[in-house]
Amino acid sequence: LSGPPNPFFEEGLRLLEKQDDKRAEIFFRKALQVFPDDARPHLASAMLFEKEGKAIEALNAYSAALAIDASNPLALARRAEIHAILGNVEKALIDLSKLLEIEPDRQSARNMRAEIYLQQKRFAEAANDYLAIADSNDLDPRWRLASARAFELAGDDKAALAQLDVLLHNFPDEADALLLHGRLLLENGDKQAARADLEKLLAREHANNELEAEAEKLLKEAIK
Repeated sequence: LSGPPNPFFEEGLRLLEKQDDKRAEIFFRKALQVFPDDARPHLASAMLFEKEGKAIEALNAYSAALAIDASNPLALARRAEIHAILGNVEKALIDLSKLLEIEPDRQSARNMRAEIYLQQKRFAEAANDYLAIADSNDLDPRWRLASARAFELAGDDKAALAQLDVLLHNFPDEADALLLHGRLLLENGDKQAARADLEKLLAREHANNELEAEAEKLLKEAIK
């Protein structure tokens, strides 16, 4: 919470470090009276309200901070989360989209937006958000798998298979990806390629029992 000198705000922070929340809040209020154009006391007060479980008060404080500094990433992120908790998902989406315009690589915000899109059955939009995360996290297969699953829900098997191809190139033994890849290939008529995926999955030493059962069922279909 850096910014121009504001002695009342700075004293409030010092008291926060000492866990003297009540006195800190007094100094934050004084800081707002003397420096009304400083968003930081609103932010600090909002975080105190969150700590106390006062969601509405925190929401209002973050909104006050954004009225002063409309592009503040912390305020946008926290207000979006509170909106989502309170069920105001459309307002959460607005804040998340603004935040991602400012910080497009903010993974937590993109993941949160994708989860809301899934709840709203906006599967293609969710898939694209997961894909954006995946493209900046090549060492973590979860995001590309999430993208593939969302593309499948959107009815775009071709896009789902394309993401699984990339994932399996980097992680050839990823069990969930092998199963989904095999099933999609089977559903799209490529029994031979599906069989290769499913047999590879079943050959793994530590395959999940539930995955094994599903793979065995699909393999029977593939070899008919």
